[in-house]
Amino acid sequence: MIMGKEQTPTYKIDISYKTFIFAILLFLLIKFFVLTFNIFVMLYLSFLLSLLLNPLVDWLTSKRFNRSLAIGVSFLAFFLFLGSFLGLLIPPLIEQSQNLANSLPQLIGRVHWEQFDYSQFSFLVNKFGDLPINVVRTVINVVGNLVSFFTILVMTYYLLREKPFFPRYLTQLFGNNSKTKISIQFLELLDRNLSRWLLGEGLLMLFIGCFSYLGLVLLKIPYALPLGMLAGLLEIIPTLGPTISAIPPLIIGLTISPLVAGGVVGWYFLVQQVENNFLVPKIIGSAVNVHPFIVLVTVMIGFQLAGVGGALLIVPILVTLKTALQVYLLNK
Repeated sequence: MIMGKEQTPTYKIDISYKTFIFAILLFLLIKFFVLTFNIFVMLYLSFLLSLLLNPLVDWLTSKRFNRSLAIGVSFLAFFLFLGSFLGLLIPPLIEQSQNLANSLPQLIGRVHWEQFDYSQFSFLVNKFGDLPINVVRTVINVVGNLVSFFTILVMTYYLLREKPFFPRYLTQLFGNNSKTKISIQFLELLDRNLSRWLLGEGLLMLFIGCFSYLGLVLLKIPYALPLGMLAGLLEIIPTLGPTISAIPPLIIGLTISPLVAGGVVGWYFLVQQVENNFLVPKIIGSAVNVHPFIVLVTVMIGFQLAGVGGALLIVPILVTLKTALQVYLLNK
């Protein structure tokens, strides 16, 4: 008996024109976001700065200040505070930096240069040929950063000036309906959550900076002031920042003695335990309220996508997404 060949089943895939158009639009949207990513970053930074200055602007406005004048006074107060802060820190910072520069010959003298293979550093000689180009690139980058900085200030000014009218603008654009009310609710809740996050981050940076400096002074670690400032500044990068800030004082401690290095590790561990178990739940928990593992993963994703800037912005973006989800569940 001759058996017939089994017929292989065939599958037909139909792709509608709507699916094709949607794929093209999605691709164009992603491409647009990639090309304009820096603009979105500047806009988001302007939004965060406006949240920082808005309480002072509102207070001055309540004292019968014109809102534009109140914004100008707030900018002036912000820069005066920043300048005074730097003015207090820069002189001792310069002094300790000079001490570091003066000690460099002694530190270099301790290095066993005969163990170095100088052929491995030949590439440095070739780099000097590109020095003029690198200088030009540096100047262009500095000018570009200054332009971006002033652009952020201008955007912050307009956000502060128009903030009281946002609900009216939304009503004019979309009408007085439920979607408009949900959008206004989202903006108000986002304003509150991000303001709490900014205040909490400022307090945490102050705590970490001061207590790190105190511990380094007690351990008689050189250059305690800049190292304490570094610990405070890196606190803005969740989870990874405190770990990175502990590396320089640990290296310096190892040059003194293993006991001092162990003291550095113990002190930084103690500071982190106080922060994670007492300060973060009280200060940041109400605004972010996200598991530390999720924060760590998102920070790594932000760093991978946009470097240090991405790591800095990923938590407020996470707060924004959480606020959107919260509003959605409230109005579901």
